Amino acid sequence: STTTDTPSMLRGAGTRGVPEVPAGSSFTNTYSLAFDGINDYVNCGNETSRQVQTLTMSVWVKPTAFARDTIFLNGQSGTGNKGIEIFWVFNVFYARINGTTQVLGAGNGQNNWTHLIIAYDGTTLKMMVDGVQGADVNISQTIDYTSYNGLLIGLGPYGYHIGNIDEVAFWDSDQSANFSTIYGAGVPNDISALNPLNWYRMGEDATWDGSNWTLTDQGSGENDATSANMVEADRETNTP
Repeated sequence: STTTDTPSMLRGAGTRGVPEVPAGSSFTNTYSLAFDGINDYVNCGNETSRQVQTLTMSVWVKPTAFARDTIFLNGQSGTGNKGIEIFWVFNVFYARINGTTQVLGAGNGQNNWTHLIIAYDGTTLKMMVDGVQGADVNISQTIDYTSYNGLLIGLGPYGYHIGNIDEVAFWDSDQSANFSTIYGAGVPNDISALNPLNWYRMGEDATWDGSNWTLTDQGSGENDATSANMVEADRETNTP
């Protein structure tokens, strides 16, 4: 898909500070980050602005192993009973709020890209997988942010992710009315008009400093993320 951005939307810097998407150009998605399942992850910080009861989490993911691992977590990385999380277990995607787990579905399966989005309003979990809306589920739990580790990509109670992750976004609001817009036409698209609090492009916005990737936050929160234990080659031209 092609969407024209305005210069104000384009804050990202590419490798070693070279802009990946120059102001005034069309929206493109060229890169994702590959996670090895051993110790790779991205730390998006532990700002209290994310410790909310109404939120939305969106991610494109390509699992490459028949495994059990975390994709996207807001909460505590050491236990499965705190926080909210999207994860993968043996070819099925799940969402979890505290200790309550909900099946999202198989998506496109192992070695294929799938888009997952969930929203929670303090009572009801809403979900969409590859543009197909799932049934709302009454959870009625207060998300537990005790011992909060923050927003983490590729790391959580279910271990380290094996595969690629792209276009990760977080809202401190219920975006279920915009699920279809966020999914777009089946490929990542410009979501800046929906004002995500955090939006990590997982490559287009990335700068390599010789040890880690810094991912510029394209959302309003301006909370840049940092990779851990990854190498420069983990930025791949492998996208949905």
